[in-house]
Formats: sequence, structure tokens, C-alpha cells
Amino acid sequence: MERRAWGRIRAELPTKLVGSGRAEPLRCRVLDVGAGGVFVQAAADTAVDVGQRYEVVLAGESAESSELARFLGNACYATVVRTVRRAGGDTGRIGAGLRFDRPLVFWNSRAPV
Repeated sequence: MERRAWGRIRAELPTKLVGSGRAEPLRCRVLDVGAGGVFVQAAADTAVDVGQRYEVVLAGESAESSELARFLGNACYATVVRTVRRAGGDTGRIGAGLRFDRPLVFWNSRAPV
């Protein structure tokens, strides 16, 4: 049963998760995004744990990144609520679901991303 309050759209965009006290941002890819959160995929050895809070920063310069950045705004903070090994069927990857601190107000789940 679907528990999400908002729809999601698929996206394949490079992004970074910037955590306080981390020397380097975590490089990953957005796989889908909705008003309430985002699902990202990273290398399996990436240390992402439930409860960690990050700033979500889009790393790409594509039109899709620009469109998504319009929804995310300048600073979008989110907390990891779940992790999944072998995200997307790739054994060398980990997936993480992050919930935005504040839902995206002007969200349209049919937006062209």
C-alpha cells in the first residue's frame, strides 16, 4: 500500500548530499522526487544512515536539473528515513529515502523532469 502523501516523478540527476561536519559531500543520483522527499542512489560503501540530515544540492547543469532546482529552491534540507541495499537492482549501490524538512509547496507531480 502506498503511504506517500504526494506523487513522485522519476529523475536521473547527479546530486550531492552535504552533511554538517563532513569533509566531502556524498555524491549520488536522484532516482525520484516528490513534494515530501527524494530517493537517491550512491555507491554501496557510502555511509548513509537513518536519521542523518543533509542539504540536497543538485550537481548537474542540465535542463532537468534546472527544472528540479526550481522546485527545490536554494537550500533544501532532508533527513534519511530509510536505506535499501542493491537499489535499482544494482548490487554495487545503496538507495536512501530522504524526507524534506518542509514539503515543496508548489509541487506538481506531472512537472517535466
